Amino acid sequence: MGIYDNERGAMSERERRQYTLMRDKLSEFHSGALSIGSLIDSLSALLDNTEDASTQWLDEFREHWWTLEQIYAVELDREEQGELPPESLSLVSATVSSLQKLVEKALMESKECTSPVSPCLDG
Repeated sequence: MGIYDNERGAMSERERRQYTLMRDKLSEFHSGALSIGSLIDSLSALLDNTEDASTQWLDEFREHWWTLEQIYAVELDREEQGELPPESLSLVSATVSSLQKLVEKALMESKECTSPVSPCLDG
């Protein structure tokens, strides 16, 4: 199964914009231009507005998103709203990397699905 659960087996232009915005927000966080709280909120809103992703893709994305949410909740409980503690940085980095790979995979598959010989319509 691909990333999309719609009848076309392809990503709509609106959906592609959602994934592109996810990629942009992850890049902004990676560069230090976005806080973890803002990243979590942005990804949540963008994910809520996706329509065509498969259950498997959504579950994997939510699993990684939830990891970020838990780290942020601990940060808030500790009232350490500046930089993340060192023990959390590697987990955040790995999680953001996993999210970036998921989003890139979705965007790559969307390009394949719009090609004249589309592997997305082979079912």
